[in-house]
Amino acid sequence: MTDQKQLAHDGLTDRFDELMDDYDLGRRTEVLVERFLGGQLHGKFVLDAGCGVGGVTRALVACGARVVALDIGRRLAAETRTRCGCDAIVGTLTATAFASGTFDAVLSS
Repeated sequence: MTDQKQLAHDGLTDRFDELMDDYDLGRRTEVLVERFLGGQLHGKFVLDAGCGVGGVTRALVACGARVVALDIGRRLAAETRTRCGCDAIVGTLTATAFASGTFDAVLSS
């Protein structure tokens, strides 16, 4: 069942931008990245869990964060890597091999 979910999720890659609500993405980026994390991102190591095609990831990178993007979809992670120039991995937040305290911030939008 997990493989089917991953395939369905990954199948949206080509249409992801079209399906996303620009207002919603902009608002989440404003609140989470700009207001909540503010100017505290430069040089910080941040995990963006559930990165999609990198909408929020792009803002984190622009603020100077070193970002690892995470998504269950291989194509989504690859697209984020291409768009944002960051490391991107395939997996789930609960099944990563990162030790506690690896990241300065973990964001899931």
